[in-house]
Amino acid sequence: MKKLCFLLLILPTLLNAQLFGSGKVITREFAFKDFDKVNIEDFDGHVEIEVGKSFSVKIEIDENLEPRLKVNKNNSENQLNIILEGNKNGRLYLEKTRIKIKISMPEAAVISHRGNTNVNVHGIMGRYFRLETSGNGDVFLSGSIDELDIKKSGNGEVKAQKLISKTAKVKSYGNGNVVVNSQITLQAHGTGNCSIIQAGTGKIDPMSGVIGNGDVRKI
Repeated sequence: MKKLCFLLLILPTLLNAQLFGSGKVITREFAFKDFDKVNIEDFDGHVEIEVGKSFSVKIEIDENLEPRLKVNKNNSENQLNIILEGNKNGRLYLEKTRIKIKISMPEAAVISHRGNTNVNVHGIMGRYFRLETSGNGDVFLSGSIDELDIKKSGNGEVKAQKLISKTAKVKSYGNGNVVVNSQITLQAHGTGNCSIIQAGTGKIDPMSGVIGNGDVRKI
């Protein structure tokens, strides 16, 4: 009976124990091609995506986390999926990981991101680009695009002042700010403490606004 009581007492601690990266890093390379969409879920680390280059996927990850790494391609959607299994909503309490994801691709139509990872996407170009991001990680975008579509939730920020677009649409929920650089128009809606900031010369649609303590404004 005493042992049972002891186990019940320490169970919450065990369930919430942090998982540390081992410090021993291994490198995995994948030969996936013909994708223009990338979905990254539940990592803690850094992501670099370079657009305008040939296909390449390289991941550095702590050896003890590598069995949780799942990489596949949805052929019907032309989407590359990179997932750290079992870490949805940060349930693994990752600490001191050395995860680095580096992807290059000729074109990017959609980048989806969930988690605490910081993401850098360089060289965006073409007619249309959409970012979907949730969590606490920040996203940095650069390049030139006709139509920009951003959907953000969580405390992370989107810094797209170096991504010049003709038009931009933003939906933002949470505390993180979004900065865009649109040359013609910006349509923006949000809830929470977030601000949506226009760094370009484009007009802000008069129906734009944020419900909460944030706002939509030019700088």
